[in-house]
Amino acid sequence: MEIHSLPQEVAKVGSDMYISLALANMRIYLVGGLTLALVAILAIAMANYREDRRTLGLLRIRGASPADMRRFVLAMLLSPALVGLTLGAASAILAGYGLANYVWKLREIRTVVQLLPTRLVVSLLTAWIALLLVVLLVGVANGFSWWVYRHTAHRSMQDA
Repeated sequence: MEIHSLPQEVAKVGSDMYISLALANMRIYLVGGLTLALVAILAIAMANYREDRRTLGLLRIRGASPADMRRFVLAMLLSPALVGLTLGAASAILAGYGLANYVWKLREIRTVVQLLPTRLVVSLLTAWIALLLVVLLVGVANGFSWWVYRHTAHRSMQDA
């Protein structure tokens, strides 16, 4: 008869090849998803810029300062992005919690690890990733607003 301790079982599950491959895939999906999200935000920003180019040019002619243009572009970009970020985070938490409960109930995982409580755990890494996402979002929006200000200053109204 073998006696297993909980730390041994957790280490055994954590060193499983399939679990380590799944974690590597999740990291790749995370980086790819962040890159895709930033590219999508820039594509939407460019489409909005093309649509509002005349308005932005008129604002510049009327004497809009860089801060005014920045506020305009930030409101145009960040409001839908932050709503999407909030809805995405909520759906990720619900899906992750549901998936964790489903995985623990599978027949193949009937070990001592089954005794672990399945509850929502937000790690420090999760908080850092969320902070990184918000910082990248605000950074892209600020950079794009600066580009819009510089681009409308040198572009003639005839091109718009």
